[in-house]
Amino acid sequence: MLGRRRGTSALMAAGLLVAACGVGSSPLPAPSTATVAQPSRSPSPEASPSLAPAPSAAPSPRPSPAPTKVAAWLLVAVGDSIPNNSPRDCPGCLGFVTRYARRVAADTGHRVAVRNLSEHTGLQTDDLLWEVRHDATRRAALKASDIVIVSIGFNDGPWRRTDDPCDGPVTVNSPSDVVSAAMAGYDEACARANAERFRARWDEIFTTIRKLRGGRPGLLLALNRYDDWIGYRPAGFPAAADIEKVSPMVIKAWNKVLCEVATANGYHCADLHARFNGPDGTKPSGNLVVDDFTHPSQAGNDAIYGLLVKYGYEPLWP
Repeated sequence: MLGRRRGTSALMAAGLLVAACGVGSSPLPAPSTATVAQPSRSPSPEASPSLAPAPSAAPSPRPSPAPTKVAAWLLVAVGDSIPNNSPRDCPGCLGFVTRYARRVAADTGHRVAVRNLSEHTGLQTDDLLWEVRHDATRRAALKASDIVIVSIGFNDGPWRRTDDPCDGPVTVNSPSDVVSAAMAGYDEACARANAERFRARWDEIFTTIRKLRGGRPGLLLALNRYDDWIGYRPAGFPAAADIEKVSPMVIKAWNKVLCEVATANGYHCADLHARFNGPDGTKPSGNLVVDDFTHPSQAGNDAIYGLLVKYGYEPLWP
């Protein structure tokens, strides 16, 4: 995984206004509005005497009520690069965030504006925690949101950090023989310990987003992580095979804690792991990821979209 980036650099800060028939722009923090025409009221003619009706001018029609402006629902995505759908990863792909917003609009008849604020920067849990605490753009968007998608964890594997309980300072950038030796020391205990140390941080992320929204009706969605190491064999990095031996148990423990925390905070936790890697988490992602083995392909975007749609839209209604 030498030179392999888990994120890239661009924030997709511009909003996409999504309706069942297409996409347009939407400024923030206020989402765009949709106009809903009210039924017009046809005036009833005045009653005339039953005998010898007198000619009279036709009554003036009553003006129809002005159309009502209905605010679009705002969908906000935050976190790492899985929802980002960068054209550098998947050229020409329709990302699951945009497709899901279109589906919500089509199924509910309610316009949906999108702010995809996920990042292609190698963002880790600590970075997202800082953002929900301090980043004005994300806090404003989340405060106004009706639908939230949170993706975090792809850049937090113990092989990506120097403070984990499994291999300490060793990372994928260490020499391959050092990485291979470190992987031999992984076990279920360190995998659980690695996940547990993020529990409080995830809880603050999910809780902060929920509090920013102020208790309004809304749909909160978290994504667990799939295994992007199974079958990955980059040239010049033989230690990838050793990481593959331990990644299933590490990611299983990770997802267990992540989804426990998300569910406790009122989020649906979409099981990308089972969808991409099978029920036991040991199948390669195959055509669901692009050549870098990390980011979703069009088939992968479609798979994630399918998971999100299954949750329905009931929480959006007051």
